[in-house]
Amino acid sequence: MSPMRQHSKFSEPLTAELGKNRFPPFFGGVIGFAAGLAASFVLASVPLYVVLPLACGAIGLFLSFAREKIHYQKEIIKHLQSQLLQRAVIDETTDLYNHDFFLKEAAREMERSKRYGRMLSALLVDVKGFRKINDEHGNVAADGALRAVAEVLSKSVRRVDTLGRYGGDEFLVLLPGAKPSNAEKVGDRIRNSVSSKSFTHEGKAIPLEVLIRVLPCGTIPELDVFDLIARADQAIAEMRSGGTAPAPTPA
Repeated sequence: MSPMRQHSKFSEPLTAELGKNRFPPFFGGVIGFAAGLAASFVLASVPLYVVLPLACGAIGLFLSFAREKIHYQKEIIKHLQSQLLQRAVIDETTDLYNHDFFLKEAAREMERSKRYGRMLSALLVDVKGFRKINDEHGNVAADGALRAVAEVLSKSVRRVDTLGRYGGDEFLVLLPGAKPSNAEKVGDRIRNSVSSKSFTHEGKAIPLEVLIRVLPCGTIPELDVFDLIARADQAIAEMRSGGTAPAPTPA
């Protein structure tokens, strides 16, 4: 489903709600009732001190309902803004950062690492056999596989780490302060956790496996997010071609 279709599907009911009359017929009836009441009492020579409280009470009721409706519309707008912001940041399938937002966060983290001279490593995680899962079991099962791997990743990293969906079946994990050897240990833990986890689709248990490549980023001042992208793309190409060459390590 395209982003435009997703946005349209979500916003239609809210747009319809916001498109309702700001002052429904009930409110007009209250105003008309108050005006008619005042006019009838005046024509009947009823004292003004009797007419005014009744008319003011009717108008006050109208204003109360109007304030409540305006408040409700503001809440709808806030909810819509929150949902749109989330869709701009979060991948809908995995509930992780999406590709674009992950790279923005990665750029910030790389700048911090350079500023403070900290080590920085990244893990590229590729779901092995993802296309086969998709071909044999369908899109729903494939999405389930991605969610299962994303759940393992979320439970395997620290709060300071940055995790996102990089591509169709690839994830990236940024590990601030981690040497390549530490990143290797994290990768082994993730690999073992995924291998021991399977999910069931239509009564069938589907085994999962991931390929993981450590992308050392080091403390090179010139290193930026574009270098990370280049290393990730190179690692993806090597893993899919069966290559075993290690990712380049900064001097």
